[in-house]
Amino acid sequence: MTKIYVSNLSFQTKQEEMEKYFAVFGKIKSCILMTQRGHSKGFGFVEYETEEETKKALAANDLEFMGRKLHIQIAQPLKEHKENHRHYERRFKYSRRGISRRYFNRKEKDYQHDTNDNKTEENNELSETLLFIRNLSYSINDKKLKELFAKYEPKEAIVVSYKKGSRIFSKGFGFVEVSNKEQQNAAIIEFNNFEIDGRKIIVSAGYKRQERIKSIHNE
Repeated sequence: MTKIYVSNLSFQTKQEEMEKYFAVFGKIKSCILMTQRGHSKGFGFVEYETEEETKKALAANDLEFMGRKLHIQIAQPLKEHKENHRHYERRFKYSRRGISRRYFNRKEKDYQHDTNDNKTEENNELSETLLFIRNLSYSINDKKLKELFAKYEPKEAIVVSYKKGSRIFSKGFGFVEVSNKEQQNAAIIEFNNFEIDGRKIIVSAGYKRQERIKSIHNE
């Protein structure tokens, strides 16, 4: 894929500033800054001519632009994006039957993926210990994910999944918690675009709001 999703942009970002920044990685087919009433919503999309140029842009993940650390990843198809937004309720519907739907509805706001129109700085704040891993093979479970990042001594690894009938299926993404920012950065550099079980995983820093997923998972 050659289209990337960029979040955590400054709300002061202009279209031409975004285009200029991402043009250094290659020839741009399209660059769209999402706006509302003429102001940046903090995210957008960039499409390049080649996959090689896309990889260069992905390598800029976590670099600073206009005072904010960018979060860059492969753009999701609309259908996959909608499915990921619903995974939390499915996850806990089966594994935590004692929790009410009202609890789901209240907590789900904290779990929305970063394509939401974030209204506050807190929602856009990156975690210094959480890794967000996408494009995982469906054969990868919690144990295998933790083993993959073993050299960084992960505190925990969670593959997001859902249950259908008596079977549990991976959603293809998950989270790994390490001890500090240095381990987080090193893991991103080593494993972003790393191939395992025939798929190149996308590794980036998670948001602080996503740390709540882990805490509820362990309740």
